[in-house]
Amino acid sequence: MGELSGLVEKKSKDIEKLEEGKQTLILQQEEIKQYIKSTNSRLLIYQKELKILCCNYIAAQNKWMICKTNIDNFEISYKVFAYASKNIYLVTPPTQMFLFLDREIKKLMDGNFADYYNKVNAIRKKIANIYIYNQLSIIAIKHAFKQAREQDFKTALENDNLEYGTELKGLAEDFHQFLGNDKYIKPSPDMNSIIVERKISENEFIELEPEELSHGELKKLGLYAWIKYNNINDSIILIDEIENGFHPDWQYNIVNELVSWGDNQYLLATHSFYLCEVLTPAHVKEIEPKMLNPNSEE
Repeated sequence: MGELSGLVEKKSKDIEKLEEGKQTLILQQEEIKQYIKSTNSRLLIYQKELKILCCNYIAAQNKWMICKTNIDNFEISYKVFAYASKNIYLVTPPTQMFLFLDREIKKLMDGNFADYYNKVNAIRKKIANIYIYNQLSIIAIKHAFKQAREQDFKTALENDNLEYGTELKGLAEDFHQFLGNDKYIKPSPDMNSIIVERKISENEFIELEPEELSHGELKKLGLYAWIKYNNINDSIILIDEIENGFHPDWQYNIVNELVSWGDNQYLLATHSFYLCEVLTPAHVKEIEPKMLNPNSEE
């Protein structure tokens, strides 16, 4: 009995120590919360005084984005910054070198493009506003078809006779007009891919793989579907090398077409003379190649 009593006493003391430790942790946790709250308050005051906005989107990696503003109202500045972060897009070819990537990832571009491409894809999932041409084309078209189907289903539920809407049919006709009189595009039955058909006679069609469309056709249709059917408006869209794969006539027309697809500000990084020719000089910013002038500041 003596041994049992001693064991009970020892366990009781252990439990008391654990309870004391628990209370200590609770107190420390509360102190940490108060410290974080105080730090955030000081940071907010500091930002207001200097008119600086800090975005901690990747704070876990100790990386911050700092924006200097001349707006006196901090809350308005923050709302503008938050809106801008959701409405600024980058559209780029997959071969582009992204300067914001880590050095080790950029090195993969020279030796193992597949690994580089996979790394870029992983980052693109975290930064939603980056789009890559070869993915954008098919994904944007499928997404537009899925949205149209959902709208037709919603229309059916709202009608007493469960009659479906015509969004899907209208979208397919829109894409047909976009591609030309002999090409048709529609979703696969499972909506996971697209079907392209070419009319070769009055009642005869042949099925094409999406990749059998020209690079320019697929790229242009993808941009059209992405901007128009995702309702991208009041945004800033930076498009890099939009002329790649485009016939000179398409390069000349693409500026006005972009404007007709969505009310946005488009920043086009291009090497195309045809594209620049359609703009007024005030809308063209020529950047001197650094290889010709290494001391250039642009």
